Amino acid sequence: MNESLVFFLQDFSKLLFERAIVARDQCQRMHIVDTDAYEAGFECGRALAYYEAVALLIHQAIVFNIPNDIIDQTVINPDELLNE
Repeated sequence: MNESLVFFLQDFSKLLFERAIVARDQCQRMHIVDTDAYEAGFECGRALAYYEAVALLIHQAIVFNIPNDIIDQTVINPDELLNE
């Protein structure tokens, strides 16, 4: 695999996973703090969108036989992203 492509996938997946975790945490904070339903719904919708993107990335990596060390799937489990 092209070295630039490997670096791109590693960097992109890391950033996507980090942003997904931040979005999940923000959603959880909205439920703890007294915020209006619209704002909480927006933040939780963002977390759900990240969940979908992470799940799709991991699924496509499996389908295309991209090794786990390129997209570190051990960092995040999309199903746990919604449950935590």
